[in-house]
Amino acid sequence: MPIFSGIIFFICVNYCMNNIARELIIQATEQGCEMALLENDELVEFHKENITTQLNIGDIYWARVKKMLPALNAVFVDINEDKEAFLHYTDLGENFDSIQDFFRKLKGDKNLKIEHFILKPSLEKNRKIDELLAKNDMIPVQILKEPISSKGARLSTEISFPGRYVVLIPFENSINISKKITDKDERKRLHDIVSSIKPKNFGIILRTVSSGRSVKDIHEDMNMLFEIWENTCQKISKADNVLKVFEEAGKSNTLLRDFLNDSFTKIVVNDKEIADSITDYISQIAPEKSKIIQRVSDGTLLFEKLGLNSKIKSSFNRTVLLPSGGYLVIEHTEAMHVIDVNSGVNTFKKMNLEGDEAILKLNKEAAIEIARQIRLRDLGGIISIDFVDSKNAEVREQIFEEMQKAMRPDRANHTILPLSKFCVMQITRSRVKPQVVVKNQEHCPSCNGSGKISSSILITHSIHQKFKALSKEYNSLIIEVHPFIFSFLKIGYISTILKWQWKYKCRVSLIKNSDLGINEYHFYDKKRNLL
Repeated sequence: MPIFSGIIFFICVNYCMNNIARELIIQATEQGCEMALLENDELVEFHKENITTQLNIGDIYWARVKKMLPALNAVFVDINEDKEAFLHYTDLGENFDSIQDFFRKLKGDKNLKIEHFILKPSLEKNRKIDELLAKNDMIPVQILKEPISSKGARLSTEISFPGRYVVLIPFENSINISKKITDKDERKRLHDIVSSIKPKNFGIILRTVSSGRSVKDIHEDMNMLFEIWENTCQKISKADNVLKVFEEAGKSNTLLRDFLNDSFTKIVVNDKEIADSITDYISQIAPEKSKIIQRVSDGTLLFEKLGLNSKIKSSFNRTVLLPSGGYLVIEHTEAMHVIDVNSGVNTFKKMNLEGDEAILKLNKEAAIEIARQIRLRDLGGIISIDFVDSKNAEVREQIFEEMQKAMRPDRANHTILPLSKFCVMQITRSRVKPQVVVKNQEHCPSCNGSGKISSSILITHSIHQKFKALSKEYNSLIIEVHPFIFSFLKIGYISTILKWQWKYKCRVSLIKNSDLGINEYHFYDKKRNLL
């Protein structure tokens, strides 16, 4: 069975709120893998991966510049995928001159170490990419975004290696600490630890979970990442062509590296390979959490067994109900997503509240659900939200604060603008992978999803043609049609069906059946055999 790939690196990670019970359900199928994250039994994350997926966020390639795009200040890059990947000047990073020079020298000296390398000055922001790169140049790149729609993967030359407690960034010398670690003494302690053990020409980011960890824990994590960096350099030094030189960890291990904390109460898996991988990894990073892993028999469809399928289907509806009786309407356009908050019938009466107090309560409920829907559907781009209108500026400010609070667990880059005087909010959010789409509707058998059906005259023309052909073999026929078509064929003193009988010398019994689609019809002989 396939194991999960690095896509999970971009799911909301390193949650801080310990009062939330989290469960992770991983279902492996023949088509690929599905993963559901639940917070207090509420579905907040859903991800699907096809078995054919080869490209993972975080993968590193020794790649070739394929095509220059001076007008866009970008290049297309060959990474051995069907779609050429895209590299913009802004994704070269300020240390690109150092990166390019180091790997050029590494080809001539395979023992070259970055610690002994002299970094070049930072890249100027207003330069052109064709001053730095040319067609067929070989460069190291890392996947920033998976291919979305017709677009290829987005790349960066700023390579980084995420670990459990730290992120290693070659060609840097900075030390950064997660903003979620707010204690000044702890921030100083962590800074002092890293300063004493960090080699030259490596930048370090201390992740939220590094808080309270010992020197030994951080040092071991850092050493593991140094080893990965060395292996990557060795592969590049020997590569003669485009090559994947680093593959992001299996999705299960990547997920645990980023997710696992005290709030996790259960991990349920239906695949032995994934379960074994998770068990091995947890035994290394958090042996005390080993008991939370539950493996069910291979082949069991966990989502069906645990009732998740209905939760997933209902969560992706166009209309989403709110606890108070109000509801959201979520629409998607080419350029943006639009969410309308509606009060519903008698909602305020049921609340037993009036005026701004009722409006505030409904809009706060909506903000919490909208934040969940944004994470669940992984909405990207511009999101416009029309809240229930309030002329009170204080109410609008409280709605804004509630939305900010509800969006905090979302690690995707996002910006929330305050509500306008019309109570409309705009959110911009980055998406790094294709949007999850769950089909909870079927095509109408009559219109096939188009919303339109053939005109009656075209349907009757089709019936006429078949009747004409069968009348050469049979002298009596039964035609079963929708009641609307039945009326159309029988209307008038000399009806259409009567004209057909006289013309083709064939008797017809016309039957109406309301279970048929308006475009459907059936021909039978006199013994009721379907023709």
